[in-house]
Amino acid sequence: LAALEARAGGAGVDLIVDGGPTPLGARATAVRAPRAGRPGVLTPGFLDAAPLERLLVRRVLFVCTGNTCRSPMAEAILRARLARRLGVAPDALAAHGWEVGSAGVAAEVGGPAADHAREVVRRTEGADLLAAHAARQVDADLVLGADFVLGMTGGHLDALLDWFPEAAGRAFLLDPRGVPDPVGRPYDVYEATAAHMARRIEPLLDVLLADDAALAGAPVHDPAAAPEGEAT
Repeated sequence: LAALEARAGGAGVDLIVDGGPTPLGARATAVRAPRAGRPGVLTPGFLDAAPLERLLVRRVLFVCTGNTCRSPMAEAILRARLARRLGVAPDALAAHGWEVGSAGVAAEVGGPAADHAREVVRRTEGADLLAAHAARQVDADLVLGADFVLGMTGGHLDALLDWFPEAAGRAFLLDPRGVPDPVGRPYDVYEATAAHMARRIEPLLDVLLADDAALAGAPVHDPAAAPEGEAT
């Protein structure tokens, strides 16, 4: 334990959990979970580091119908704003323990983001974050691998919980009143939709970054709760 404490940083370690001897005397894998910041594999060993690192990533998934308008815009907004809060580039989020994605309950797989959606994100977030977007259909790996799943309407949430009941407790509505679909509408409707979602994403960011419990996927409160002072 003394050697493990030294590898973990010496003084200031609050708790060391020893899982006992490994099979065949292989070297133990040590995982460090700091009070703040990203947990990580301290010393690879019997358990490979790569799968453990994947388990330590926090995942947020936005879901709409076709995965070309609302959910890609929400994904891009959260990616951009989370990256700014962390002081990293959006494409570096995975290296810092975060994955933000989107999918649809009735997606035409591989389709691009709507032109207006892509332009709104480029103008509001300062980067063309949807240039390489390809629509995805929700599946068990995406939904059950996420810490938070945010649907756009009650219909989306009902479908998710019908298909994947195990997601109960981590699947919510981004806005309890729903986010209307801008598909086929003018640019200003997309712009208003993005602004609507951004107002909901800001308090979600606070939840995601609040403390270790929220970072681990155990929310301190329902992230869909209305922000204080927001009209209903």
